[in-house]
Amino acid sequence: MSHDFEGVKELSDLITSVSTSTTVNTEMSREGILERLIAFLYILLRDQLPAGVVEEIMRDHIDNIIDELPVKFSNKHLEAYAREIASRLLA
Repeated sequence: MSHDFEGVKELSDLITSVSTSTTVNTEMSREGILERLIAFLYILLRDQLPAGVVEEIMRDHIDNIIDELPVKFSNKHLEAYAREIASRLLA
């Protein structure tokens, strides 16, 4: 199955880099950021996306994209929204 997005790995890398940074939001611990992400994914899986679709995205895009860095997004508006969501999750 083909998806209309590229570069989900960049979002994952952003989460990792921000969660390990000591200069970004010192009040939010790595565990706190991880819990926010888990809560978001849990609700998304519970209410909106079948787990099989998420697993397919992980397998087809996230797990193998490391060789394709830097990632280029095909839809700049969707990229901007994804970045906004990531920023809100990491805030």
